Amino acid sequence: MQLPVAQLSLVGLTAAGLALLRVRRGGNEGRDKIDCLDLSSWNAEKPHSFYLSGDSLFVADCGATVEAVRLPLHTTVLAKQCQALRQVLEQHINGGTDGVADLSRAFKGCALLPVACTLRLLYRPQEVNSRSFGVLAKAGLLEGVADVALRLQARRLLRSVKAFLQGMATRLAAERSSVPELAAALAVAQKCSFSHASSGCMEAMAEKLASGGAGGWQDGRQEASLAALDSATLARLVRSVSEQATRRLYRSPPVFDVRPGGPGQAGGFTWAVPGFSRHSRRSSSSKDDSASCLLSPWTEVAGFQWRVRLHPGGSGSARGSHLSVFVQLDHTRALSAGHRSVAATFSLTVFDQGEGGRDFVAVFECEGARPSSAAAARTVDRGGSQPTAGDAGEDGSQPSAGDPAEHSGSEGAPAPSTPGRRADGTSPSTTRALQRSPHGPRQGVFSRETDTWGRHKLIELPELRRSDRSYLKNDRLLLRLDLRVCGTHPA
Repeated sequence: MQLPVAQLSLVGLTAAGLALLRVRRGGNEGRDKIDCLDLSSWNAEKPHSFYLSGDSLFVADCGATVEAVRLPLHTTVLAKQCQALRQVLEQHINGGTDGVADLSRAFKGCALLPVACTLRLLYRPQEVNSRSFGVLAKAGLLEGVADVALRLQARRLLRSVKAFLQGMATRLAAERSSVPELAAALAVAQKCSFSHASSGCMEAMAEKLASGGAGGWQDGRQEASLAALDSATLARLVRSVSEQATRRLYRSPPVFDVRPGGPGQAGGFTWAVPGFSRHSRRSSSSKDDSASCLLSPWTEVAGFQWRVRLHPGGSGSARGSHLSVFVQLDHTRALSAGHRSVAATFSLTVFDQGEGGRDFVAVFECEGARPSSAAAARTVDRGGSQPTAGDAGEDGSQPSAGDPAEHSGSEGAPAPSTPGRRADGTSPSTTRALQRSPHGPRQGVFSRETDTWGRHKLIELPELRRSDRSYLKNDRLLLRLDLRVCGTHPA
């Protein structure tokens, strides 16, 4: 038999309910003027006075013993807000047990002050706000209060704690607060299984530690905070710090010779990548394509933002054998400008930096641009004008047998999608081998689903290192993107 809250106790319906109502409306102590939990009113000798007012003490109809101290309680307050206590009280009444219900088991192992603070927030809901949680956090009591609320299944109170922690994680990150503050917030978020708040605190801690250098780890307070973390959390933190440090060390090589182009006109930019051999070794040995790729800065061409994704040691099945290069559209900005998709023809040129060298050029036509829409790759003698997406490959020539560019062909079927990362960290990109597919996305059409086109096997790595070519002069790669927008589709 399930009894409604109002029937749990006849006493609770009358005197206790009226007394508590007077407390919330002001009573004799003017509590209506207090909207923030005040720890200065805590009296260890009379802990019940911290959450109860005078006359409500005499109509208590249940109780609990915490750290050998008896706390008077009321069914009308606790049964309505705490699912765990409601079940205990229902069992007490339905079982016909005489006497006052004892709720001590629900508080077993809890410290007295966090229990008193939790009870105060349950008895005085007007104090459930960010100011009170801030007071508790500063006093190091928020984790204990959250633990008690979890035990009691006080869902409304837990929702308020969650909202506070989420805002706290954002605020602490913005204010670059100390690691101990972030660690305290992380502990509460983990105890309550608030994944979003936990992630925010973890990222903020990693950013703080990565930016502080070795000195930050040697700080006494920070060391104590880190020592209190469990092994799984500490492992996640170390990994996050490593990622943050790597991002800080890497700076995208600059672009130059930028030609913005215009509607229907070709534009492009050249990207210099120094230290190619080091990047190639790291990329070849990495199993994570997104972590081993280099990204050029976003650059405006033909009214849209583009960048080049370069895998110096290859990606996917081409890892360790080829140079992999992809062109990515900033689809978020394109969509905000009213374009759902953008069709483009482009070429990628690897410059031979020697005198009178032969540049490697790969041309990618957007599907439907002309009957011969297969991608072409070839070497071009230096001496004429620099090839662009508008003029390279206009003769329709394909790489001949034996020509080094023959190895830049696609892998026969669209390659598996390779997760990438946007500059703002929002949604992952999709990379595909550029090849016509009757079931896949249209070739050369950049959209939300396929914002990246290029080749896993653009050019063989041994070809880049040929002694009679200067593709890697002084260990620097010069890569040029030339692009022309063929059309757009409105959002």
